[in-house]
Amino acid sequence: MPDQMTLAALQELGLTQSEAKIYLSLLAGSAANGNQVARLAGVPSAKVYENLERLTLQGLVAQLEDGRYVPLDLEEFLAQKSSRMREVADLLRD
Repeated sequence: MPDQMTLAALQELGLTQSEAKIYLSLLAGSAANGNQVARLAGVPSAKVYENLERLTLQGLVAQLEDGRYVPLDLEEFLAQKSSRMREVADLLRD
């Protein structure tokens, strides 16, 4: 189970606690289907697919052709977040 500091850091980047748990569980393991992700992450099965969809839209998770999910590179996500924050800051300054 991930430590609270790691979960809090991911939440500070805009992830929910469930999204953070799912992402960290995928990082720690191999490709997994929704039921496996729910079990590994400790997230209710009823909520896991909507969380996986949001993670996919954010660029942190990808779904393979066989339906399993894999984590994507955190550095790319962070670069996109950083770029977006600069854009928002510039907009606010203007």
